[in-house]
Amino acid sequence: MWGTVRRWKQRRSTVNQFAVEYQTLLASLHLTPKTITNRSNCLRLLCEGIGTMRITDVRPANVASVVNDIWASGRQFTARRVLYEAEALFNQALLADLVDRNPATPVKAPPARVARSRLSLELYQEIYRWACQNSQPWFAYALRLALVTGQRRSDLVRMHKGHIIDGHLHIEQFKTGARIALPLELQLEALSVPLSEVIRESDDYRRPGNYLLRKKGDQPIGPASLSSSFTDARNAVTQGEQWGGKAPPTFHEIRSLSERLYRAQGINTRVLLGHKRQSMTDQYNDDRGLTKDNYQRLTL
Repeated sequence: MWGTVRRWKQRRSTVNQFAVEYQTLLASLHLTPKTITNRSNCLRLLCEGIGTMRITDVRPANVASVVNDIWASGRQFTARRVLYEAEALFNQALLADLVDRNPATPVKAPPARVARSRLSLELYQEIYRWACQNSQPWFAYALRLALVTGQRRSDLVRMHKGHIIDGHLHIEQFKTGARIALPLELQLEALSVPLSEVIRESDDYRRPGNYLLRKKGDQPIGPASLSSSFTDARNAVTQGEQWGGKAPPTFHEIRSLSERLYRAQGINTRVLLGHKRQSMTDQYNDDRGLTKDNYQRLTL
């Protein structure tokens, strides 16, 4: 009887149908909202390609076709993530006894080319000078705050004076949940100014307010505003610039520049960036070694 039930489920189950169950599983895992959103987007892309197929009919060629189409559209890293999500989904289908093998396992991950140019200190300084003359005052300040702290957009816009405790700026990273505490005496030699002074400068461009990056009424700046303002400033100072076939640097590249400058100073950039292992310093991942109530302090 159980064999009959299994064959009936296999005949009726499509990838779309099983994806609903799989989405429920994702929601039950201890993942950050950002991670769930990213994985759900990958699942959606997979279902757009093979969702209407019966789950037993999916072959490695079908999975490879979806992944290769995404890669060919210029989204190389997304293509790799979709493949990883496909393998995870079909592993769950195996456990549910819906398939006999994982069709995503034989598929080779496409190469993930580095498509974005690095940001040099010289270009950063040109952008900063232009911003001081032409942008909203908060943006020039955001450039300094980003370089001194080395944090992502989503963390910069959440920085608050109330997060300054015991001589440290406490940050719970939105993307990973990693908790770090940056000492106020942290100083980037390229700017010759400590973090404490950069924080104090937040009062110079708009008062009063508790968010370090804020609009009128102490409302936080949106992350998208950082990116669009950076693009405007970069384009203004690099008219006609050729990027060697790569995309021009974005606001996010300030984080990489910060890491490289601090590493040259001998600062522990693994802690600065909130990474679990040194090998992750050039990547982003979950920091599972930190407990909920503890912050990992950066030691100078």
